[in-house]
Amino acid sequence: MDGKQPLPDEFSSIEEIQEFWDQHSSADYEEEMESVEMELSDSLKSKIETRKLSQLLGLSPRQIAMLKARAEEQRVGIKELIARWVLEHLHEPSVA
Repeated sequence: MDGKQPLPDEFSSIEEIQEFWDQHSSADYEEEMESVEMELSDSLKSKIETRKLSQLLGLSPRQIAMLKARAEEQRVGIKELIARWVLEHLHEPSVA
């Protein structure tokens, strides 16, 4: 055996789960893990997208909501709207 503690079949509480994973690396148990498929609700997908955009752009969730509203007004996706704005203000040097 490689010295790792066997993965318990069951845990008796959330605290026990937390304690186990605080003390062990999931990398040591990859061969025992199973792939799972899951579907996210539209609401959760939207929250994840908002968080990603907020982190990427350095904007607050409120500002992202304002961007989404503007994109809806213009009937485009938020990413398309942002790309348009960036391209409008991106001045490429002219070739002489």
